[in-house]
Amino acid sequence: MNAKVNIRVQRPALIHLTVRKKWDWVIITYDQLLAKYKFFNAAYKADNGKRVKASLFSKLLKETGSSICFLVLDEVQNALRDQGKRHAAIKGLSYSRGLFLSGTFMPDRWYEIHEILALMPRPHPFMAPRLFDAIFRPWESDRQFDRLESQTRIAYSNRRIVFLLPNFVARPAAVLSHLDGCVRESLQFDVDPADEAAIIHYTRGFYKRTTSVAAAEG
Repeated sequence: MNAKVNIRVQRPALIHLTVRKKWDWVIITYDQLLAKYKFFNAAYKADNGKRVKASLFSKLLKETGSSICFLVLDEVQNALRDQGKRHAAIKGLSYSRGLFLSGTFMPDRWYEIHEILALMPRPHPFMAPRLFDAIFRPWESDRQFDRLESQTRIAYSNRRIVFLLPNFVARPAAVLSHLDGCVRESLQFDVDPADEAAIIHYTRGFYKRTTSVAAAEG
């Protein structure tokens, strides 16, 4: 039995099927995404005349408008560095809608919010950083921000919160106090000085290791 497939005959049908098929969901690990993105870049730079076989980054799908309908990003805080490899790989995808999930409540910081906005499907109102700064960060430095009146600082903070509420599943910790049914409590208790020193030591070590790992992974 001859199992050989005539590629020249099958290729038009394959291309037709690829263009016709619109993926509803794409769920992939960051490591797999990075591997495919590296392969795509290497094949693209080689410029040897062969079509790059990387379906997630296929230019054919982009040109025909058959992009991913819905992209789910879990633990999105791992891909926030706008100069990181994960961030670049995600932005290399073509998707019309996205769902960003995170088990970590990110601080209400303008630059972290902007890095998430950069992953939103285009077009959106804040594609240029200067537009984002004009709305959420009109000050030039933290020192200038500290000089603003308290009501002005609260106004800009509330502006970010109002924007985040309908757009993100994982919301900054500052938003929790504005949600119905959420109660914020502060507890004070005494800790032995030796235990306190140990806690500080291990906490700093933890953040140092996680930062180095994140930097190595890009």
